[in-house]
Amino acid sequence: MAHLGRALFGTRYDNGSIKIRREIVTFAQAKLLGNSHVYGKLHWDGKLACLAVRLCIEFRASDWAQQEPERRQVERHMRICLFATAAFNAMVTISPSEPLLAEGAYKAMAGWSAAEALLQHIDGSSLSAGDRGELIAVLIVLLARDDVVRSQAPSGVLDDRGLKTDGMPSSRVVTVVQFLRALFTKQEQTNWALQPPAVCQDPQEKTVPLEKAFEDGYIWFNHFIRAEDYNVINQEYLWRLISRGAAVFVLLKEKVSAILIQVKNDQSFKTTMRHDIFDGMCPFRKGLFAKGAAPPQPIIRMVFALASKGSAVKQDVSDMPRFKKAKFTAYDIWCAGTTPDTFGVIEPQEVDTYRALLLRSRKFFDHYTAGTGGTALNKRRNEARRRLNPGCIDAGGTPCELPGGILCPSFP
Repeated sequence: MAHLGRALFGTRYDNGSIKIRREIVTFAQAKLLGNSHVYGKLHWDGKLACLAVRLCIEFRASDWAQQEPERRQVERHMRICLFATAAFNAMVTISPSEPLLAEGAYKAMAGWSAAEALLQHIDGSSLSAGDRGELIAVLIVLLARDDVVRSQAPSGVLDDRGLKTDGMPSSRVVTVVQFLRALFTKQEQTNWALQPPAVCQDPQEKTVPLEKAFEDGYIWFNHFIRAEDYNVINQEYLWRLISRGAAVFVLLKEKVSAILIQVKNDQSFKTTMRHDIFDGMCPFRKGLFAKGAAPPQPIIRMVFALASKGSAVKQDVSDMPRFKKAKFTAYDIWCAGTTPDTFGVIEPQEVDTYRALLLRSRKFFDHYTAGTGGTALNKRRNEARRRLNPGCIDAGGTPCELPGGILCPSFP
């Protein structure tokens, strides 16, 4: 892991004592946080550094003043500047795939709400909230992985074997079943585990439950990267990403499977399962599996309908096959809502935070929902903003129909 990033970490690991090797993650954590003391309370920029290196965060600053948090990340927190104009009036920065830094960030993220910190930085550090809720989905998936790792982390320091394998056999690599149990609420544990495949390539697989199909499946990732080129979504490329603990969102040498997640931040997607959405997630059409390849491993397809007002975790329980002859086997899960009733990693006190994050990821609504917090004052401010631009946003009222089929929206 120390060699999958900047030479600073690899050379230190190769030439250091056993003590230095055992503390390489702590060293990376200190570099990421910009200080040598990694056990104190994290400051504003430190939390942003942890989120940036794990969530592949992008900035959306439009002027010099708004770029200040981004410049501090480059100066003190290991963010890389790819491009800058004269006098740094405009710049492009990234947090590249570096699993060692991501591991340090994971350890630093214990004890504080990542969702609350993300919301604060979207409002205060000019972060991009995404277009359809993908950043919220990435956070939920990472938190589920973190919960499993923390539950089985060894108490002692790594021995020589643990150093050579990055401690993976004991903690960092988790099973697919463990990950799903952490992702969903306890009320939903039995349902998804026993579900049969929605489509299958072999008739003998029709009765194999998800838990059995993936009992020998493992997951290893501690950060996400953003794929700029859709052509990289294939087995050969994903196999290499597994080696560096990177999951991909755009949203296998042999024996590589995948969990495909499509994110919807649109209230028209509710608790009702939409089979057409899953049918569009064909691994062959998406390029995940090459045409003419050996029979692929089973996959899991999930849809996160994050904006749904209702909460549900549903599986395809239909006895009627949707395809007469499928070329792959897939298990489908529909996840509606962003509440503790759907995802086990969301705490009850964080529901309003996730709701606010979803609002900010709907680009059009940003100007009309700033400061969303539920107070009477914030509601009056939002109403005033809507009145300044009449007719452009649904204020939640019921439209009234006029003669001739014209719709007249009610007042906000």
